[in-house]
Amino acid sequence: MRSLNFVLCLAFITVGIAAKTSAAVSTDAEITSDAGTVVDQVATESVAKPLSVAPSIAVAFTYPPNRPSWVDHQPDMSGDLHRWPVVSTPASTAELSRQGLAAQLRAAAETYVETILGEANAASVITIDDDWIESHLSADLQYEGEVFAGDEVMYESATQLLFEPTDRQSIQTRWKSHQVGERLVGLAIVAFIGGALLFVTTAGMSVVVRRAERRVTQALDQ
Repeated sequence: MRSLNFVLCLAFITVGIAAKTSAAVSTDAEITSDAGTVVDQVATESVAKPLSVAPSIAVAFTYPPNRPSWVDHQPDMSGDLHRWPVVSTPASTAELSRQGLAAQLRAAAETYVETILGEANAASVITIDDDWIESHLSADLQYEGEVFAGDEVMYESATQLLFEPTDRQSIQTRWKSHQVGERLVGLAIVAFIGGALLFVTTAGMSVVVRRAERRVTQALDQ
């Protein structure tokens, strides 16, 4: 009787395990099938959707024949006199092109200073104002002209920055003064911290010495 019950229990357990395994396989198949459907839908949608960003179209500018060639020259730092051509981007009016040239001149002057010193942030230390920039403009090389973008007429302005050896010496002197100032500030901070630590240490030692003297005095009185 016990053997029969054992056999029946074993049969029920086997049937139950088989049923669970079949259900799990069926569920996995459904999940796999659904995943494949989702992937197919995403792929189909990505193909069907058009590009939302239109491709950029390069604008070709046409220049008049009287445009001087030096406008497109690269900066020349080979001789004693450094020449740095600067040109504005084409603008809708002549006044806007002059304003653009002023911004480009400041950027070019700051780049020149950083190039001479080999320091990326030197322009933030050595102040360059409009008077300094104006004093380095070429008196002969000045240009304002039209630019054609298809049928549209635009305007540009150009000039050239000139830098003498004395300008480079002045820039380097100002930079060295800045470095010396930074070192002095650093030394002052170190001296202040050292003095503060010495004061605290001396005060602490004084307190310890006084307490020791009091203890010795009390011991002698007893």
